[in-house]
Amino acid sequence: MSEKPNAAPGRGQQRHSRRWWPRGFLPNALIALAAVGFLTGACLDACTKTNTIRHVPAIHGRVVDMETGQPIPGVQVTRWFEREMIVGPGGSDTYRVKGSLRTVTSDAAGRFEVPAWYGLGRGISSIEWTEFKPGWVAGWGNLSLVATPPTFLVARRTTHHDSIQVDTQRAGRALAVTLKLHRVDTPRAAEDHFWALRILVEQGAVKEEDFVSEAEAYATSHEATPDMFAEFSKVESTLGGHDPEGRPCYKAALAFNLQNLREHICQEHPKWSICEPTTLSWRRSFLERECGSSRR
Repeated sequence: MSEKPNAAPGRGQQRHSRRWWPRGFLPNALIALAAVGFLTGACLDACTKTNTIRHVPAIHGRVVDMETGQPIPGVQVTRWFEREMIVGPGGSDTYRVKGSLRTVTSDAAGRFEVPAWYGLGRGISSIEWTEFKPGWVAGWGNLSLVATPPTFLVARRTTHHDSIQVDTQRAGRALAVTLKLHRVDTPRAAEDHFWALRILVEQGAVKEEDFVSEAEAYATSHEATPDMFAEFSKVESTLGGHDPEGRPCYKAALAFNLQNLREHICQEHPKWSICEPTTLSWRRSFLERECGSSRR
């Protein structure tokens, strides 16, 4: 006896791919999947604690001399955002938000402005900022919107050094910020400056050429300190190697300049641990062997 064909769909049923589903099942399933996807995306914010910032107010700033209160023109202030991304169970990583890098320069009155930012997608996890002008202590830190009022936080090499001060207050919907900078004219200020400047180089906010120029200018007119000299060496060790595309002798000319500076300072301070003769000669021979005359 042959099997009876499937009965025609009864009330409340519909045929799909040779199977019978309750009416509305597939559309509801798709809606549920979309909801799961939405909640998963929301969790990327909720599950990473601080990924909730979607509005950053405009910044009306001014840069002044810490000692005299006089305006400082030509200071480059850079702001960017970072976003946290979950990369696996219990792990996350941060990356710079594309298009968020904005650099402005203080005018003759020391003033600068950074426009407001509004985000429609996932929030950002942190707001980073830097400032730099040759001869003045460089700065790096972040903007905390959790504090009341929102506060520009400054990263410092040690807790007792205070070569940069920041005053922040509300100005309507914007922030009024005053950066007070110290000249790089004392060993203490120079240690703070080159510590921050090295980090700015690593973050791409300042070019290696600027660091080398600052190091050469200071070392020829001021007394170097072991802490400051250590920052010179950290940058020098990253130059003369390979660039991100694998090409050798990346900015080797700058590496040779800092190597010459290191050797010059070590002649005056041979007992510094960083002036160990074997280390100095090895670095010199490495540069000459790998780069030779291609000091570009």
